Amino acid sequence: GEFTFWNALQSTIRNKFEVDRQNILQNPMMNEKEREASLEEVQQSLSHFNAIFDQEEHQKLVDSGHRSMSLRAVQAALLIQLYEDYPIMQMPSTLLRELVELDNLMAAWRYRHSLVVARTIGSKPGTGGSSGALYLRSTAARYRIFKEIMETASYLIPKTERPQLPREIQERFDFRA
Repeated sequence: GEFTFWNALQSTIRNKFEVDRQNILQNPMMNEKEREASLEEVQQSLSHFNAIFDQEEHQKLVDSGHRSMSLRAVQAALLIQLYEDYPIMQMPSTLLRELVELDNLMAAWRYRHSLVVARTIGSKPGTGGSSGALYLRSTAARYRIFKEIMETASYLIPKTERPQLPREIQERFDFRA
């Protein structure tokens, strides 16, 4: 059949997940509980990756609160990070890294704030009827603004394994065109 860039990319990344799965299964350093947890994590990452190419699955993740970005935005973030070595992708790649850094700083601030609250009010209920410090601590990990961008790190592959971009896209990425 005809070469399709997105199909080639999906196949390459799915193969990476299979290698990860095999490495976990063959790792003698893991106990059964660690192996099971690692395999579940790989399966969840694969499921989230598959949703990048399936509007219906993506919408299920949006509806369940696991995603907030549009399908096209998630696809674009993945493409930008995979091909960040092209000059035209360097500024968008820098922007994505800075958005993730902002998200990390917000999470760190939320966590530090929860420590201050714990030190100030202990285990008393917080204002507004929340559980106080416990609630604040849980929000540090739960409320990530750019989690989809962070998630794409699970799908990155070595440059030597990524599919070659179609010629018309390469020409658009070339400043000389």
